Amino acid sequence: MDLIQALCRGPQQWRGLGRNHEDEEFTGRLELQPLVEERGVLLRYRALRLPDGRLVHEEATLLARDAEGQLCLWPVMSELPDIWCHRIVLPAGRHDAAPDTQGRWEVCFTTGPSEEAAHFREQIRLVLDPAGELHYAHAWGLPGGVFAERSACAMRALPASR
Repeated sequence: MDLIQALCRGPQQWRGLGRNHEDEEFTGRLELQPLVEERGVLLRYRALRLPDGRLVHEEATLLARDAEGQLCLWPVMSELPDIWCHRIVLPAGRHDAAPDTQGRWEVCFTTGPSEEAAHFREQIRLVLDPAGELHYAHAWGLPGGVFAERSACAMRALPASR
């Protein structure tokens, strides 16, 4: 089973708490929608600031394979005017994402090298734990700025609605 199948076949609704780059606590909500014969999955993610519930981040992200067969994310985000392809970062010697021996998936997608400070750069990290947790984190750096993790959310699977 690959990552797309793991997400398509698992829980479709997630909710949890996170903290953003302005040190605001938020409730994160993630909905997964399998696409066309499990060839992709749409991630709908929203962050609602606590305690007032104001929307502070929204994205719709396509996770699929590109023409070369590599996993990529294409996020449409409320803060960014453009869509940036985020390519998977694989450890040396690996050709695809795979779970660890406990069934835990940890993957990172990037727009490019984090040390290239002349450009905007971003990484999105997704951790899917078989114990029913999903972590979703964004790290970024503005041109000339420091690259660091800016927002992270730890979510639990919600019961399937009937």
